[in-house]
Amino acid sequence: MREDVLLLLDRYRLALSDFLERLKVGKIKSDVQYQQNLLVSLIEHYILCLDFYKRLEDFPSGPEKVFVFLPGNVPVIPFQLLPFLLTSGVKEVFFKYPRREGSFYASLFQVLNSYLGDSLKMEGGYLEHTIAFERAKNYRFVIGFGGESLQKVFEAYEIPSKFFGSKFSIGILQGKADKEVLERVAWDNLAFDTKGCLSLRVLFSFDRHMRNELWQAVEKVSKILPPESDFRFDESEYEVYKNFQFFEEIKRGSNYFIVFSKSFVELSAPRTLQIVEVSSIGEIEEFIRRYNLYLQGIASDGPILFQSNASIITDFGKLQFTPCNWYFEKGVNYKNFWEV
Repeated sequence: MREDVLLLLDRYRLALSDFLERLKVGKIKSDVQYQQNLLVSLIEHYILCLDFYKRLEDFPSGPEKVFVFLPGNVPVIPFQLLPFLLTSGVKEVFFKYPRREGSFYASLFQVLNSYLGDSLKMEGGYLEHTIAFERAKNYRFVIGFGGESLQKVFEAYEIPSKFFGSKFSIGILQGKADKEVLERVAWDNLAFDTKGCLSLRVLFSFDRHMRNELWQAVEKVSKILPPESDFRFDESEYEVYKNFQFFEEIKRGSNYFIVFSKSFVELSAPRTLQIVEVSSIGEIEEFIRRYNLYLQGIASDGPILFQSNASIITDFGKLQFTPCNWYFEKGVNYKNFWEV
């Protein structure tokens, strides 16, 4: 059994490497033009993570057939999930695509299926939720990523399932930031147009004299991480100016916003970084207590001493590069993932 899994992981590594090379030279079809630099770096990271699975002493035992509801905000869930499915003995998986993207996933599964054969059959397609749930009844386990409406359906679902809801990430700048740190903050913020749960939406800062330096850093990184092809600047503009009375300053870039405030404003505008200037750690702790259930990651330039529900605590610039043993939520690991 163990040798079979190791051989399967080797074949998967070859398949993923093949897909990566095709992506680099523009041979992968995609409905959305993603941030190439980020996506290539992440796939390289996921390939390295395969060594984690090869070192496991015991492999998890999962269901034979799995149905997955993919989110519409980021394209990387299959890369994070597939090594776990392979080592769990899953033989068939169907990925429900989001409306905005299908070609990218179809290209991925075509390459992977050519290497893996019958070891893991991968299919996918866009389906309306009602049709998707009817089809999911033919599977042994359902995994979902999405918002509150989808979560309510999952809660009433009779098939064994696991749901991961909408979350967001924050940054805490404890010291005086230099140019390199601010560029890493910008990288965390602009990754996937600030739409992913690991995209940094709000930065708490004790430094009240870095506004121009931060603007320069975001401007530089915005050229390295340009907007995805379906980004609409007017939507972010509307969301920002709808809340203008809560901000001390608004800096508008060519394809991003930076807003400064004294307290947190609930804002979900893509490619927008909110800076909350604080005077004490107690203000941040109060925020954590209020939004703890929705917190996915924390990036900082120093140690985080208070407790939180964040599944990742890391340095600036590393939020997207999840640990190899990360499974979307704090407390979930490869040993208990299939528990309901």
